[in-house]
Amino acid sequence: MINIVTGRINSSKTTKIKEIYNTKKQGDGFISIKKMHGHLVHSYTALRLSTNDKSLLVIRDIYQEDNFSKCCQIGPYLFNDETVKNIERTFDHLIKEKVSPLFLDEIGLLELDDQCFHQAFKKLLNSQLEIYVTIRKDLLEKVLRKYEIREYNLIDVD
Repeated sequence: MINIVTGRINSSKTTKIKEIYNTKKQGDGFISIKKMHGHLVHSYTALRLSTNDKSLLVIRDIYQEDNFSKCCQIGPYLFNDETVKNIERTFDHLIKEKVSPLFLDEIGLLELDDQCFHQAFKKLLNSQLEIYVTIRKDLLEKVLRKYEIREYNLIDVD
């Protein structure tokens, strides 16, 4: 079963998915923690739920360092190739071990364009495991159509 946590931008979707993980006390996956620099988003850190391991996932272009290797970009936000690949490998392992539920924060415009977590999300959907995913409300119908998701449980945080 796919459980979709949905809401507007900055509506606490990430907080909700972490609360669900903490309540269930099982499964594994990743959430994205936002770091601000004044009024600007500086970066996002990927947090693995079961271990609390953190790695830089996204950085705003004006804060990018020379050794940063990006795999994709949306607006001013650059995605860390190494972190995205690590998350994909981790999900491959979790699926193989049948860890459930699996958590992914979030599916959005990049995935709709076959980038970032597109392949990982397809594997999650095909795994037949219980998954929790965050999707912005304004992208929900497009994601449902693209990935042919017909049966799901909606958790609306708005």
